[in-house]
Amino acid sequence: MPDQAWTLPRVLGVDDFAIQRGQHFGTLLTDCETSRPLDL
Repeated sequence: MPDQAWTLPRVLGVDDFAIQRGQHFGTLLTDCETSRPLDL
């Protein structure tokens, strides 16, 4: 199944988090105008 057509976000939100303290880090990229997650 192909990915949905992407539009370039104008405002990008970045959130860094840790699942366990000191281990397993992640970064979430979101489109701030639509509040949709873009990538993890």
